[in-house]
Amino acid sequence: MFSFKRLNTQFNILLGQHAARHSVALAALLVYFIFTHFTFTPSLVLSDNNPFDNFFNLLALAAIGFSIDIFRTLRSRTAGIYYQMIPATVTEKWLAALLYTTLFTVVVFFVTFWLVHAFVITGANIVDPINHAYQFPEWSNAWNECKVVLFLQSIFFFGAVLFRKNPFLKTALIMLGTMVLFSIIMGLIIKHQIDVESVSFSFDSNKGIQGLELLEQFETLVKTLSVLSWILPFACWAGSWYRLKTIQH
Repeated sequence: MFSFKRLNTQFNILLGQHAARHSVALAALLVYFIFTHFTFTPSLVLSDNNPFDNFFNLLALAAIGFSIDIFRTLRSRTAGIYYQMIPATVTEKWLAALLYTTLFTVVVFFVTFWLVHAFVITGANIVDPINHAYQFPEWSNAWNECKVVLFLQSIFFFGAVLFRKNPFLKTALIMLGTMVLFSIIMGLIIKHQIDVESVSFSFDSNKGIQGLELLEQFETLVKTLSVLSWILPFACWAGSWYRLKTIQH
């Protein structure tokens, strides 16, 4: 039976195991984030650009890295056996890891980055007569950016459980291969469709209708891909749960 107490215990175990390494990664990304506040001219001045423009890119890097690292114990036979002996169900272990690499990571990153940003801007306003405004991520596009982050996180989260050796490299290569294959297939489909439409244009003067049909087909394809982008993360998370349930050491 599912227990929130065991879930909390498992989450705290993960936090204790990974907090030090992940804090170093966070600090490194924060250093880069601080530098984005400034323009390096003969004198160091505060930039007019929004430093949060790259926030979701940095968040995606962290989510991918943390997802790969969260199951590092599974890559060692001894540590893997110890992991399986922890008094928690597979669902509790899986959910603790998922929450750590998604919700917890997002909240910690946003709060930490904004506090650092507020510190930089406050300091600049103290020493600079010009009043600098506090910035935020572009909220109008934040949800789409978060979807991309979760999309990437889910793939590497699954890869971390699926592959015991070099999970990042193997997952990245599979992603790259899939993208190349998809691009080739789409290119062939588009080329075929254009060739068919060109033949139709040669014998049919009603080009407007033909062009409209082609546009509708592309719109259908875009909608299909949008639906798949929603389904894939849940499929990867479900796959990672099943892999945890069936993995043997």
